[in-house]
Amino acid sequence: MALLPVYEAYAKATGTTIVLKDDMDAHINGSFQKAASEIVFNTGSDKAFSTFFHEAVGEYTQAWNAEGMKEVQEAILSYVVDTKGAEYLSRTGRRYQSAYMAQEGTKSFREAMDEYVNDGISGLFTSKEGMRQSRSGWMATRRHLKGTCCRNWRTGSRTWWIP
Repeated sequence: MALLPVYEAYAKATGTTIVLKDDMDAHINGSFQKAASEIVFNTGSDKAFSTFFHEAVGEYTQAWNAEGMKEVQEAILSYVVDTKGAEYLSRTGRRYQSAYMAQEGTKSFREAMDEYVNDGISGLFTSKEGMRQSRSGWMATRRHLKGTCCRNWRTGSRTWWIP
């Protein structure tokens, strides 16, 4: 429960309900439910920190600021194509789609790519390599994001993403 203070602070700041469950399938690390404004975390997962970023940053942002998140997704996917190639991205997307189909029963290719991006976001914040890459990699080469503005859906305030 090392992340409990983080979960509590996040819940307070966003109005999101955080649910900790110990009876989830071992392959499911967490989930975000927009209608309930709820994030469920699997306490049996050994990926608590990366799951937090995947759900609380990736899924949450996609749900409440789809337009802003599409810009971030586009930047990340473009970076992957530029550095690893379109075929790599296509293969990876198909692998993600197959894996999610096995777990959830349905997942479009686009939804699978959204999951891939959210995993990428969590990777940027949960490893030394990810932090290094975020400074020198996709954020450094995606200057068109500079000044991208996102409106906070709860307060109406504006947040500027400045890489």
